[in-house]
Amino acid sequence: MVRVAGGLRPLEGLPVQVVVDGVAYDPGRMYRLVPGSAIGGRFAILEGGFTGPARRIPAGAAGLRVACLGDSTTVGIGAGPGDAYPRRLSDALGRAFGGQRTEVVNAGCPGYSSAQSLRLFADSVAPLLPSILVAYLGSNNEFTRASPRTDEEVLEGLARPFARLLSHSHLLRWLLVRLGPGRPRVPTPDFRERVPLERFEAHLASLAGQARAGGTSPLFIVPAFNPERRAAVPLAETYAASVRAVAGREGIPLLDPADEFRSLEPYPLYAEPIHLGRTGHRILTARLYDLLVTDERLASPFERAGLGALRAFEALAARSEGRALSEAEVAAVREGLAHLRAEVPEAALAHAVLSLGSDPGEALALAGSAPATREVRDLARALLPSAEAPVEEGGTDSLPLALVALARDDLVRASAYLRGAGLAHPYRPGIRRLLAEVERLRGGEEAAADARAQLAALRAEVVEGDPLEWALPPEGTPATTGALLTPEVVRGAALLLHRDRLHGGAPRIDRRIPRAVRAATAGRLEEGAALTREVLRTHPGEPFALALLARYHEMNGEPREAEVLWRRAVEVEPGNWNVRLLLARLEFERGERGSALAEVERVLEERPESADAWVLGLEIARALGDRERTERLLRGARDRAPDHPRLRELLAAGG
Repeated sequence: MVRVAGGLRPLEGLPVQVVVDGVAYDPGRMYRLVPGSAIGGRFAILEGGFTGPARRIPAGAAGLRVACLGDSTTVGIGAGPGDAYPRRLSDALGRAFGGQRTEVVNAGCPGYSSAQSLRLFADSVAPLLPSILVAYLGSNNEFTRASPRTDEEVLEGLARPFARLLSHSHLLRWLLVRLGPGRPRVPTPDFRERVPLERFEAHLASLAGQARAGGTSPLFIVPAFNPERRAAVPLAETYAASVRAVAGREGIPLLDPADEFRSLEPYPLYAEPIHLGRTGHRILTARLYDLLVTDERLASPFERAGLGALRAFEALAARSEGRALSEAEVAAVREGLAHLRAEVPEAALAHAVLSLGSDPGEALALAGSAPATREVRDLARALLPSAEAPVEEGGTDSLPLALVALARDDLVRASAYLRGAGLAHPYRPGIRRLLAEVERLRGGEEAAADARAQLAALRAEVVEGDPLEWALPPEGTPATTGALLTPEVVRGAALLLHRDRLHGGAPRIDRRIPRAVRAATAGRLEEGAALTREVLRTHPGEPFALALLARYHEMNGEPREAEVLWRRAVEVEPGNWNVRLLLARLEFERGERGSALAEVERVLEERPESADAWVLGLEIARALGDRERTERLLRGARDRAPDHPRLRELLAAGG
């Protein structure tokens, strides 16, 4: 019986909330996700056992289908359903190529090793005939099992007749999970990694081979770990290195965010040691999208989907971040776009035509009157100003309005709109360049010098250039309104807007923020605060900088100044639940208990896994004397964090 037990532990290693929510036993993969249920009450499980986004391309229809295979990071645990990189990638592809021509399937499953993911691909993903397979594998494999058998040996055992017979007993499986041996901290001769390293590499190679055999192009992502994880489980880095090695041997496109993420530490890219947070997923999505459209090994899936010309435009747009586009490149892509008029979304094609062409009338005709093409219409009108075509200020971006104002020689409005564009596109040096030139034409030398200082900071700390900056006249040359409003400048602005629209803003981080965090951690509070103020001077809407400066004011005994900054941070990033909890605590300490508890309840609706929210809610409910809520919040806090320090204090005090 003990020998059988090692092969019948289908749920080991999973968090409790994943075990009880949305998971069923499966002898082929140990466990699977159940359609119609939800993981942790948040991640809906759709048809086929996939989490969102929902499918967009009907079976058999032409289009680009990307399948994302992985574990809990791919599902989005740590970030949320709307922030997982498959969901963000789906949104970006939809904006660039059309929602009915592209889809992303999230085939992540919490706790899965490469052995389980390989079977999931063969069972459920390969039959969908995906165009591209994105595999985020590497975690979970290095863990030691709570039995001497590897994952492959367990799966082989489950295939035996006696094991299949016993596996039908829910009671037996429950007993085996509860009474089996605990997981050892380090591998021993008896307790090995779930997937030994050589088998992990074999799984990756097999996955790539199976994908290619079915006409699917594979792409690997190297898992990135935060410093705690790297220190606690050094073997995890060995498995990450194996992903790089297999990709190199097999000629597979590779996304490796490790160096970029480490350069930004201690910026909070992670929700905790294993899972990426919202910002980590945002950066990962942007880098993944750019790799999809620029790597020539992935051109074929776009061609088969009839999206080759738009892919070429996307590749040019990505390259325009670091250099000017050649006329030969532009001409080649324009020729391909000519065949897409009736097949792709108006917004995507109008953006492409305006970005690459010199005829704004053509872009206007393609743009039509749809709300999604408003910024294209305004940019085109900057080159074709017309009294019969009033500017649509409501709901449009400030950069096109600034160019329209330049076309009408209205430098005052152009300056105001460019300041607004700087807030909307905080990491774009070209907007500061243009603002400096406009202020110089206006005679505002002090304002021009300030814009140039912000420009220098952006180049030094964030990014060297963008399409608009490349299109502007060289610095130091005499500027006129005409020189600032050439077709090349409008094209550069169109490319900039298109790129930022893909990801909801340029996914970049100011390197002064990690330095400020390190200074504050080392006790150099004034230095940290000064760096943070400089960041906010360049881009006032940076939420983490606002929160950092608020924390500085709190430590300095200035609660009112801190609260103003906390509230600004919530306004610019409503999904930042950590900041919202801090605001709830401020309200609680000020005596506004009802509104504080209401805010905590809203956070719990979105983040039921947040132990801090349950404990804070318990503290507030106890102070209100609300017995029913106190009991409910106490149960939730005990379930999620029985060792939480503040919970222990409350229990010791009779809470």
